[in-house]
Amino acid sequence: NRMLVEWSYRSSWIIGEAVDAIPDDMTRKGIRITSEIDAKDRGILESQLDELQIWDALNDVLKWSRLYGGAVGFIMIEGQAPMTPLRLETIGEGKFKGILPLDRWMINPVLTRRIKEMGPDLGKPEFYDVVTTATGIPAWRIHHSRLIRFDGVTLPFQQKMTENEWGMSVVERVWDRLTAFDSA
Repeated sequence: NRMLVEWSYRSSWIIGEAVDAIPDDMTRKGIRITSEIDAKDRGILESQLDELQIWDALNDVLKWSRLYGGAVGFIMIEGQAPMTPLRLETIGEGKFKGILPLDRWMINPVLTRRIKEMGPDLGKPEFYDVVTTATGIPAWRIHHSRLIRFDGVTLPFQQKMTENEWGMSVVERVWDRLTAFDSA
């Protein structure tokens, strides 16, 4: 129940911590680049990560995946059609515009188009449709290669099918104990 999960997140500090603690810890300090990259280039890269708010966006994707059971980060590339496969060699300088967090209720997997190539994505949806356009996001069909997908708690196959191929919210596992404690 999406509304119940949302109201729990807003009203319970325990639910808030269960959802937020791991993503906040993962993205709090970003990364430290330790390669042989030139110091000037490293500074440019780090400033771009800050300017494009990459860590904030990834934090939101992780939080919403834990809260709702799934979320994606849309890799925004200016001048490229979202429904085409992402090809890194075609991304021009300054064309990467950041990551747009979309929770599972904002985007639906297209279950009639599956990835058929052998590999880790075999059988997964090839495309996703944006269904929440009230925020000004167009009703795009997005190729899976342009998304960073995070599922919540992994579910068995049949349960996953009932969740439109997403995972389970972390809230579900603590809900009974929390309501029993609140009722006592």
